[in-house]
Amino acid sequence: MTLLEATPTKSTSESGPVSFSKSRPLDALAIAGAILCCALWGGNAVAVKAVVGDVPPIGLAGIRFCISIPVIGWIASRTPNKFKIQRKHWWLVPIHGLFLAAQVSTFNWGTSHGQAGRSSVFINVHPLVVTPLSVWILHEHVGWKALTGLASAFSGVIVLVAGRLMAGGDPKADVIVFCSGCLFGIQSVFQKWCYRKVAPASLLFWQTPIAILICFLGTTVFESQEEWKVSQSAVLAIMYQGLAVSGVCFSVWSLLLGRYEAASLAALGFMTPLFGISLGTWIHAEPVTSSLILGAALIGFGVYLTAIDKRKRKVPA
Repeated sequence: MTLLEATPTKSTSESGPVSFSKSRPLDALAIAGAILCCALWGGNAVAVKAVVGDVPPIGLAGIRFCISIPVIGWIASRTPNKFKIQRKHWWLVPIHGLFLAAQVSTFNWGTSHGQAGRSSVFINVHPLVVTPLSVWILHEHVGWKALTGLASAFSGVIVLVAGRLMAGGDPKADVIVFCSGCLFGIQSVFQKWCYRKVAPASLLFWQTPIAILICFLGTTVFESQEEWKVSQSAVLAIMYQGLAVSGVCFSVWSLLLGRYEAASLAALGFMTPLFGISLGTWIHAEPVTSSLILGAALIGFGVYLTAIDKRKRKVPA
């Protein structure tokens, strides 16, 4: 069974919203999809940093969303619901478009003014936001294994990047990326809530043009048009962000959110810095340090605990 086939097909059923009990604990399909997203997300901060000086942050977000539409559209066309959204649920689309534009624009701004390594840390606070909100709003059950796994994975991220965090940086940029991570966490829970009414791929497809409009209005008002210039490295970095991150990652993550529990899925996001640092170590032939080994072990153990936390979930009243 593929992820497209696994996505619930009654998101827009006339008989009523899909119950939160439709969500299920993690399985091999969820872990494989999350690994794909984290592997591609691992290079996102580096790709954003490569465009600094060529394209302003808000404008960069708009361009990558434009590039992502064909990928998102193709994936949406392969799902059972395709592009359908009931008229009474269209009010959700502009809200998600605003969330998307704000989250990516703030991440781009913070990363362009800070350090890519530090951005990889602060953007990954989102699991710590998703977990309490998913219990409160989505009525998901989070067992002690999942909580222990969340703590272990977060500790692993800190071990991985402790040296980078001590190396200094722009506090204002760090705060902006931290806020972007919190926005991503809130957005994930809101998306999961909306998937009772709207199919994941359909919502992602229609919210993207709204985000494009917001970003291009934002760059016109707040950013200097003299900053725009194109180099070969910038084109490659922008294509990566548009196709791999906004196209593939956002689509896969949305489908995963529509199928699995938000809290358990978010914990897997802690793998992103591991992929980013490991990729840098491999490309630049840097030595494998004890912090890399320990951090990877803590993250792996945390992911394992989260994956095996399969206690029976309660159906909300």
